[in-house]
Amino acid sequence: MEKLDKDWLTKDNTDFEYKKYVLLDYLQKVNNKFKEKKIYPYLSDCIEEFRSLKNLLDQKDKLTPKELTSIDFKNMELVYTTIDDDIFKQVEKLINYALRRLKGTIEEGRKICDKIEEKIIFKSVGIIIENNEEGYLILSSKTSIIYHYKMDTLIIEGNKYKSLRTTAITTPNIPTLESQENIKIDYINPICETPKTVYGAYSEEDIPFVETYLPIVKRILIREINKHLL
Repeated sequence: MEKLDKDWLTKDNTDFEYKKYVLLDYLQKVNNKFKEKKIYPYLSDCIEEFRSLKNLLDQKDKLTPKELTSIDFKNMELVYTTIDDDIFKQVEKLINYALRRLKGTIEEGRKICDKIEEKIIFKSVGIIIENNEEGYLILSSKTSIIYHYKMDTLIIEGNKYKSLRTTAITTPNIPTLESQENIKIDYINPICETPKTVYGAYSEEDIPFVETYLPIVKRILIREINKHLL
């Protein structure tokens, strides 16, 4: 499913009814994914779009054409007057409408996420190593799959951000009859040169691994790692 075009708001035209159709068509597809319990990347895409539109609205003056009317020599400033323009009023109306609709979809997606998370059993499999920013993650449902995880530090414009990277090291075909403790012994211990923290997640409900299960468990795992860093 494709994301909204970055310039969907002004692309081709700014006709309110047409843009409503474009947005509602996209959100309907997102809601259909939610009904299938496929949450990501659709929820994060909606959040990103909401933030972008909110930022545009907060910087409303940058959207509106202006004309120079005078010069304030005392404060050495140019004085502008905003020009009322139907196009820009239409864009502002579209943004406010889109924010309301996106907010509803985001709230629905988060509600589904929370309900799924409540049913996921998350625990450490064995002892937690002091440096738990790198280790292994066992996801179990009808079958089990093992991921290697690593918390990376990103520096963007001088600011530090944490990012959790996961890599599958097995296919999702380990029988669930095998306990996570045995999975650790049989699959993880043989490839570890030094002890690593292993976490396990179990969901009785069959949910999509890539679009829902893994992203939600990663969210839980980030909280768990941060808790031990304090």
